[in-house]
Amino acid sequence: MKAASPLVLLSTGVIAALSFVTMAGPKYSEGYRAGIINKFAVEKQWLVTKTGEGEMLMGKDSSILTKTSTTTTTDTDGNVTTSTTTTKINPWQFSTSTKDAADFEKQMGNPIVIHYKSEVNGLFMKSDTAYQALDIEAIRPEAKLTSICSDEAANGKWSVGKRIGRVVKLSRSGFTSKSYEMMMQEGDSGNVFTEMTIKSQAMYDCALTALKSSQKVVIEYRELGVYNALARDSAYSVYKIYSAEK
Repeated sequence: MKAASPLVLLSTGVIAALSFVTMAGPKYSEGYRAGIINKFAVEKQWLVTKTGEGEMLMGKDSSILTKTSTTTTTDTDGNVTTSTTTTKINPWQFSTSTKDAADFEKQMGNPIVIHYKSEVNGLFMKSDTAYQALDIEAIRPEAKLTSICSDEAANGKWSVGKRIGRVVKLSRSGFTSKSYEMMMQEGDSGNVFTEMTIKSQAMYDCALTALKSSQKVVIEYRELGVYNALARDSAYSVYKIYSAEK
């Protein structure tokens, strides 16, 4: 049997490594979050490089929020095992390059928007998180929605409804098939956050205007009774967004 050439072996190894990274690392996403930076520091990574590491409390007057989920399994002998997983929802943790660190640090405590990306390179511990902040800008209250945005592609017949609050997170996820996701902070402030799915780029752009202005909006939605968790993050589809101000 003829031995494989070094080039073939190298190519096979690279493909295997890329496949592992794609499967094991977090999926690619790009998006925006709004809130205030409550913590920021420049830290060493692997004793050589440094990165900026920060935390953002999303929305207006929110606080630390975690979500605990419990899983119960039973083995063939009838023994029951219960495991608990705790996920931090708020504050959101992010990383920056050292050259941008000063720009983020000086905005601590101010209402701001962070544009970020997340990709599989977080797996290699270049920073504390997989979320790389690209730039930061101040909230612009004057740049508000002035019309009603609607999307007939919003699907769901299980229920329909309305919620009032602020858009605090937007993301576009996926390498090939794109998914648009949104999080709103319900009410005027506090720790009630709801995930929703957006079906079009036009509605995403509308929601981004609301996020960047921190405008209180009405969000009309349609809910699916069953949904594919691999294709979207929630059962709620955003149908309309418009100003809540009278």
